[in-house]
Amino acid sequence: MIILFFREKGAQSGIELVVIIGILALAVLGVFGILAYKFGIAERENMFLLLEGVSNIVSSEVNLATQVDGDYYREFTLPDTIGKQDYEILRPNSKEMVFRNEKGEYVLFFESDIHGEIHKGSNIIKKTNGSISFNS
Repeated sequence: MIILFFREKGAQSGIELVVIIGILALAVLGVFGILAYKFGIAERENMFLLLEGVSNIVSSEVNLATQVDGDYYREFTLPDTIGKQDYEILRPNSKEMVFRNEKGEYVLFFESDIHGEIHKGSNIIKKTNGSISFNS
C-alpha cells in the first residue's frame, strides 16, 4: 500500500522569499555602511595630510630662520584654503601653532618661543637678535 502526502507550499514559499530578500537587503546595507565608514576615514586622513602640508611650510620657514646666523627676513605665503576647504590657524602659546578645519587639526610645536601672529596669505618671518617673529 502506498500512501502519498501532499503539502501546501504556496504560503511557505512566500515567507521564505520575504526572509531571503530581507537578509540580502541587510547584507547590502551592511556593505554600504562599511564603505561609507572607510571613505570617511580616508577623507579625514587626506585632510590631516593637507593640514600637515601647510604646517610644513611654517616649520621649514622657522627652521630656516633658526639656522641662519645674524638677522633674517623673508616673506612666505600660506594658502587661503586646503583641499577646497577653509581652515584656521590658532596660536595657543608662543611654542605652539594649531591648523584646524572641520575634519581635524594638526598641531605644530616649536623648540623656542616664536612671537607674532600668522595668517592665511602673505606672511613675514623675521629674526632679530636671535628672536624669531611672524608679521611684527
